[in-house]
Amino acid sequence: MSSSVSRAMSRALVVLSLCMGASAGVSAAECACRYTDKAALQSGAQAMVDGFVAAVRDSGKADFTGVPVVVETTPNLIYVNLDRRTIYVPWWDDMDAATQGVFTQLAGDEASGRRMFDLLFQQFFVVHEAAHWLQFQASGLRGNADFLGGVDLYRNESEANAFAVAYWMRTPEGRAFLDEMAPVVAKAHAMLPNPVPADTTAAAYFNSNYDALGQDPMQYGWYQFQFVLDALAQRERLSLPTLVAGLDSEDADAPHVGVLWLDPNAAPGLLVDLPR
Repeated sequence: MSSSVSRAMSRALVVLSLCMGASAGVSAAECACRYTDKAALQSGAQAMVDGFVAAVRDSGKADFTGVPVVVETTPNLIYVNLDRRTIYVPWWDDMDAATQGVFTQLAGDEASGRRMFDLLFQQFFVVHEAAHWLQFQASGLRGNADFLGGVDLYRNESEANAFAVAYWMRTPEGRAFLDEMAPVVAKAHAMLPNPVPADTTAAAYFNSNYDALGQDPMQYGWYQFQFVLDALAQRERLSLPTLVAGLDSEDADAPHVGVLWLDPNAAPGLLVDLPR
């Protein structure tokens, strides 16, 4: 979803939120990601973030420091605030009916919509936001404004999803989770119109229209789902050590810029075709 630092982009994740997830340490078929209360959610999400931090350290980034998780429902839904050094995750019952209704609309019914929310915002995008925290630390920038103005936003989103996928690929449970998630994301993506004009590339349009896309959940949703699908399509060759090594590289073709899973120069359109 976008880097959680942008309210506009994060609001767009209201639509994205319709899609995935599972709970740490539990197979996708036995997902326990519907937490009983906010305290349980905070504990579970914090454990995921701490697990990601530990895995990144083990992969070569020994100076990567952790970040706290707070359960607080905002129009941004899930995001990392780089000024406050905090990841915020939403609670279903605190969301308004209109937001919950978007999940129902994309999923087809109320129960499936709730499942999408639980899967995506209680698992996959928690690690996605932790990856943005990693990017921020590696960038040497100081806060939200610097980060938004000092990075290639298209590559940034592509990379965050690649990190999340690589993290879940480390265990059989994580692989099962991704296998369950993939067709859900593909189905939701197929429902959204491609916003990229024929005379430009997906990357160029995203970076040039970042704020405007963030105001349109459907358009930004198409992009975020595409990022996720492309990372999933490459999941067998994504690894945390390779991605971590790319963070410190100045090579424009290093893994961290996303060219391994989403070619910025490719013609706009769906780049992968996962089962729907």
